[in-house]
Amino acid sequence: MLKKFTINQLLFISHLILVLILVAGMSVARYQSEWDTRVAHEVALAEKSLTPLMTDISAAVAGRNYAALLMPSFLETLKSNRQLLFLDIQGASDYSNHAVGIRYLQTQETIWRTDVTTAEIRKFTDQQAQLTASLEAEESDPIKRKKLLFLLNKTKGELQALETGKS
Repeated sequence: MLKKFTINQLLFISHLILVLILVAGMSVARYQSEWDTRVAHEVALAEKSLTPLMTDISAAVAGRNYAALLMPSFLETLKSNRQLLFLDIQGASDYSNHAVGIRYLQTQETIWRTDVTTAEIRKFTDQQAQLTASLEAEESDPIKRKKLLFLLNKTKGELQALETGKS
């Protein structure tokens, strides 16, 4: 049948369980402390690297000025900050309550909009088609053709940037 434990055996088992609980508790506490320390350190690094950019970012979001955030100079500033791996800017304009969404990923070294709508893409697609038709119809004036070609290339670039943000 069941064997009864002696007092010494019960003391040994209870102390063994107590030691296992203490070791497990201390391990969890040490892990939690290490985790908190690392997170605090990373937050301090992120704050240090983003503080110089906050003025530009805040002004761009407040006025919903994508041009400032998508400029090559701003992209170069982000690329030069090697500590910055990922940046996600989400906000609303102070003036028109329009949403602002920009992301940067260091591995791709690109910056793109995240708030692109299909209506915007459709608008630029229609504009591209209209400029293409105007360019094909214009044969006599080389200056006008040059201007139309410039606008067409600009529209293509903007459309490609919008499609990148949509996907």
